[in-house]
Amino acid sequence: MKIIIDEELNNSSKFVIEEYIPMKIVLDETEEPIDYFSYSKGKKSLLEIAVGVNSGRIKKVTLLMSEDYTICDKKICMIDVPCESANIKVMDYITIECEKFSTELFEDALRILLSNKNVTRYVKMGRLCIGMSNGNEIIEICVMGLSNEESNHVKNELNFQ
Repeated sequence: MKIIIDEELNNSSKFVIEEYIPMKIVLDETEEPIDYFSYSKGKKSLLEIAVGVNSGRIKKVTLLMSEDYTICDKKICMIDVPCESANIKVMDYITIECEKFSTELFEDALRILLSNKNVTRYVKMGRLCIGMSNGNEIIEICVMGLSNEESNHVKNELNFQ
């Protein structure tokens, strides 16, 4: 998979509350055909990413299910890693079967871990932060600033999946 960091800022992101879907973030509602790739672990953990066919931009990130999840009664603590505001373009994407796939719901954020590798930088797109490895792999997805309604929705959908 080829990841390109686009310096053009995207400060918009919308958390969509949808029945049976723990988390859906819409980043770009521009009219464009979309294609999907996903991260999964077995048949019980699945994260889907929608990418614009022409632009390559990430348009939506959807957590459909997560077998391994933790609910924490504390605020998220982001490690001291550089963070830049930009867009991510994804080219030559493939579906990835993860060795690790876990979800952590905090009072104010949701973190989805997709690898045991270390995050070397974050790319921030609105409320969505994507943790990247040295090799420009997506290894973590964070949704920051969850409201009580959003947090309760995620918790309920994870519990009832």
